[in-house]
Amino acid sequence: MARLHGVDPQPLQRALGEVDGVARTVPEMLRHIEAWTTSTDRNDLANATRWLLNHPIEAGEDVICHGDLHPFNMVIDERGGVTVLDWSAAVLAPRALDVAFTSLLLSNPPLEVPGRARPVLAGAGRALAHRFLARYRHHTGYAVDSSTLAWYQAVVCVRALAEAASWVHDDALGGRAGHPWLLSGTGFAKHLAAVTGVRVRAL
Repeated sequence: MARLHGVDPQPLQRALGEVDGVARTVPEMLRHIEAWTTSTDRNDLANATRWLLNHPIEAGEDVICHGDLHPFNMVIDERGGVTVLDWSAAVLAPRALDVAFTSLLLSNPPLEVPGRARPVLAGAGRALAHRFLARYRHHTGYAVDSSTLAWYQAVVCVRALAEAASWVHDDALGGRAGHPWLLSGTGFAKHLAAVTGVRVRAL
């Protein structure tokens, strides 16, 4: 992630400028989500998205953000080389977006476990997220303050919840059982509500 954020974003910026209908920045992505959720009567998500648009946070210059960086989107070869897959969520954004995504997924592991094991899993997830943030800070010198991290995690949550809502709208939930957005939906809804003050539902 640190290496990706060090890549010159200008060539991608120019290339994306020639493509219509693609969300190139976080505000553009949020406007797309607001429009879609409004048109499909998911007013809870639309209102939460509107709040984020109306309360932006300054988090530094835009870099190339993958937007969906987790272990299943990385392939490591026998020499330790890393190939990153699935760039469908890539945007130009402050590095806080990628940091927020990965820390959120680590702290809210999308796993189905028995009720008594959930506190243990949650504790392990928080520890992993803390270690990730510390390692990223060590390699880059960049530390995300808690309010910025919470805001960008809310962006991740509303994007995930809107995508899950689109599956419901399109009657396309079949075969998606076990998808992280479905397993973590309740937690995402709670975090989004805590940041925006807007009560939202997972599906």
